[in-house]
Amino acid sequence: MLPLLISKNIIRFTLESGKSEIEDLLAVEKEIYIYLNNKIYSLSGTPHHIKELVLGFLLTQNLIEKSAFPESIEIEESAEKILVKVKTLRNFEILNPPVQEEKDLKIEASKLLELFKAFVEASKLFEITGGTHSACLAEEKKILFFVEDIRRHNAMDKVIGWAYSNRISLKDKLFFISSRISSEIVKKAMQAKIPLIASRGAPTSLAVNLAEKNEITLIGFLREKRFNLYTHPQRVIF
Repeated sequence: MLPLLISKNIIRFTLESGKSEIEDLLAVEKEIYIYLNNKIYSLSGTPHHIKELVLGFLLTQNLIEKSAFPESIEIEESAEKILVKVKTLRNFEILNPPVQEEKDLKIEASKLLELFKAFVEASKLFEITGGTHSACLAEEKKILFFVEDIRRHNAMDKVIGWAYSNRISLKDKLFFISSRISSEIVKKAMQAKIPLIASRGAPTSLAVNLAEKNEITLIGFLREKRFNLYTHPQRVIF
């Protein structure tokens, strides 16, 4: 497994103490190349949870069908890059999740704040480097999957890919992300059928409009004791 951090000697300057040489820790970024159906797709990101990233990316970009679970995903890591070879199966119905009774998400406001606290405490890579985004999938009582990446879209794709590979429905789950909520984030949630997005960042106007039209609950400026609720408040119990 490739390292997530590297050290570098740098020069730091402050008005109080002037110039000094220190060791700094950087979040590792790697180029990632995905080979699928004789085509190559490139992106970059934090070199962990690569399988989940690839699955989420391919799904949210409509490059594979939800019923076409990959036959194999081969990952080759080197110091320079990560190569991923994907083979998919068409109409592989036996791997589809069983039909479950669908229920809409309901969450108490106090539980939402408790989950956010756990989400922030899990963001260790950001705490060290200040250069990553965090994302997680949660249910009412606990976080199910947490991940960090240098790119917020990657972090979301990793969460979606993890749920897909584990046959977990997203229709009654919460999605947390540390970044601002852009329209691209909401579009990914729309494709994955995520009913609630919560972030400590701000949403954009287009993100709010898309969430309103597609029945997604959007929460921004989430802090230890407060949050702003922008759309579909019926899922939050006060």
